[in-house]
Amino acid sequence: MRTLEQLRALAADMAAQAGVEVRLVHSVEDAHVWVSLTDEIWRMPPPANALESNLLLALLHTGSYASVAFDGEQPVGVCFGFWHEPAHRTMHSHIAGVRWERIGEGIGTALKYHQAVWLAEHDVDAMTWTFDPLVARNAYFNLVKLGVRVIEYLPDFYGPMNDGLNAGLPSDRLMVEWRFREEPAPRLPSDTSLLVPVPPDIEGLRLHDQDAALLLAIELRGELAPPLLSGWQVVGFDRASSSFVLERK
Repeated sequence: MRTLEQLRALAADMAAQAGVEVRLVHSVEDAHVWVSLTDEIWRMPPPANALESNLLLALLHTGSYASVAFDGEQPVGVCFGFWHEPAHRTMHSHIAGVRWERIGEGIGTALKYHQAVWLAEHDVDAMTWTFDPLVARNAYFNLVKLGVRVIEYLPDFYGPMNDGLNAGLPSDRLMVEWRFREEPAPRLPSDTSLLVPVPPDIEGLRLHDQDAALLLAIELRGELAPPLLSGWQVVGFDRASSSFVLERK
């Protein structure tokens, strides 16, 4: 089990590797930076916002979490979470994103570990979030790099979405839990594994052929949701085959 000091060291190392400093959102000016970058990452059509700055500030004032990753003084990534019901002692990490040109540089990992340290300092050991199961890079990041546990498949969880990444497509999501004090231990495919493939670059396909992307979303729902309801669990992601790895519970 990781101690608080080990988590702090990991967070500092991840930020150094990514070349960023992760800062908490405190002021109105900070909130405007956070909102502006979030809208850019999710390609929100004006005048819509992914989250209004006044709501963000209200949530922060009542104990929620928001941060921005900076490369020098340039904002390059964002993160935001709010609390579950008190009995759960868990935060839901609702938003985490990185500038498109900076994906793959470790900024997302730095943001997540900064959030983990903040939670550990508040005597909390876990957070949840959702991610689009069609996005292979996110599946690998969550399941292999962080070692999250898949809780459930959520068909069209958010309903119709109007951002530039998801508009016109079902908002199916996997709900996951990250117990960040535990070392990640993803499992590799075996003879008993069930592999459920996803396209290696659904984001590029969505930009050029939304009909094909929609068909793949429907197909994945039919291939991934039923096993999770009938005794299988996601135990990893095989990057070579771009596939979820499932084993029977």
